[in-house]
Amino acid sequence: MEMEKTVSKTFNEFEDFNVGEVVRLKSGGPNMTVDGTAGSRYVCVWFDSTNVYYRQNFDQGALEKVTPESASQSSETHPAVSSDSPPQQ
Repeated sequence: MEMEKTVSKTFNEFEDFNVGEVVRLKSGGPNMTVDGTAGSRYVCVWFDSTNVYYRQNFDQGALEKVTPESASQSSETHPAVSSDSPPQQ
């Protein structure tokens, strides 16, 4: 019996983001701005609808760039996700 090989991506194999780019979690949630890096994680910042400021680190593989098309699909795809609360890790 042959063992299955598991493939894990390294930091550089995921999509790269630049400071100032708008991203969100692949699972949905609020749009966030990349503010820097912390090791192999991206530091993201955002405000909720009451102007509360959030800052949190995320794994590179959990994020995707926000495009005009994906921004308009966000509320359709993830209607239960509120931008008023920080994403869970």
